[in-house]
Amino acid sequence: MTLTAYGASKAALINLSRFLATQYGTQGIRSNVIGFVLSDNAIETTPQAVKDVLRDHHLNPELGSPRDIANVVAFLASDESRFINGAMIPVDGGFTAHQPTMVDFQRLFQAPGSNQL
Repeated sequence: MTLTAYGASKAALINLSRFLATQYGTQGIRSNVIGFVLSDNAIETTPQAVKDVLRDHHLNPELGSPRDIANVVAFLASDESRFINGAMIPVDGGFTAHQPTMVDFQRLFQAPGSNQL
C-alpha cells in the first residue's frame, strides 16, 4: 500500500465520521474514528525494518495490541463518553505526536522486503 492511498483513505474516514456526527448527533448517534494499532497477524508479517521505524517513533516502549483499541471502543460505547462525537482518537502509543519524517519513510521502503506497511 502506498502512503498516498493510506493518507487519502484515512482522511476520507475522518471526514465521513465528522459528517455523520453533524448529521445524526442530534438524534443521539455518535461517530468517532480510532486509530491505529497493528493486529497480531500484521505484526508477525511486517518486515523488521517497518517495525523498527514504528518502535523508534512510539512514545511508549512497546507496540500496542488490538486490546488497546478494544478498551477505547468499550469506553466510546459507554455512557461515560456521551459528549464525544466527531473525534479522531489516536490510540497509537504517541506515534502521531512524534511522526516519522519523510526520510524515515524513504528508508523504510528502501529496505529489502519492505514493500508493504
